[in-house]
Amino acid sequence: MYYLLEINIVDEKKHYLLNGVLYNNQKEEVTPIFDDGILHPNMYDPYTLILNDSESLTKNREFTDVISSFVIDAGFLFLVSPATQELFSKLIPDDIRMYEVGIKGNKFALDSYRIVKVLDKIDCVNLEESDIEYDEQYDTIDSAESIVLDEQKIPEGKKIFLLGKRASGIILVHEDLKKAIESANLTGFIFYPLEEAYMVIS
Repeated sequence: MYYLLEINIVDEKKHYLLNGVLYNNQKEEVTPIFDDGILHPNMYDPYTLILNDSESLTKNREFTDVISSFVIDAGFLFLVSPATQELFSKLIPDDIRMYEVGIKGNKFALDSYRIVKVLDKIDCVNLEESDIEYDEQYDTIDSAESIVLDEQKIPEGKKIFLLGKRASGIILVHEDLKKAIESANLTGFIFYPLEEAYMVIS
């Protein structure tokens, strides 16, 4: 059984929200390369996330093991804590890559988190049985009320992957990985059943 992972919800009264511009170690602004399931030849780390302090929430906030962030021109980043890095390295080392990133604001700096890139994007949605809005011209899922997976298309033992036929990265997590994250008491992760896809895919 798989669940949808939501990493972009933030409690604005409690948790960090990071907005800014991401640069690679060549000081080039980064475009969307982290949520497409492709290992690009120009993925140079360490990266630097320069915060827009007026749009970020950092003052008097609690750290979570996944931090909500939005990068201008590069989309959402999957930023995880050292505890999450350790768990992922043990359980899903072949399904992801992690990249160093330094996060810098006017009065804020953080360098222990890493950007996670999920490596596989799998076309496995049962279009007939799912309740979705599907654009045939562009072969993309625009939104979804609920989705049904054709699990025969998912490689055996796959614990995490990106949903196919979707322009932006939607992360699916196997129940085993979900339980491991919850057992480790990692914070900031929110899971939705496929029947509640509208909470993530819109």
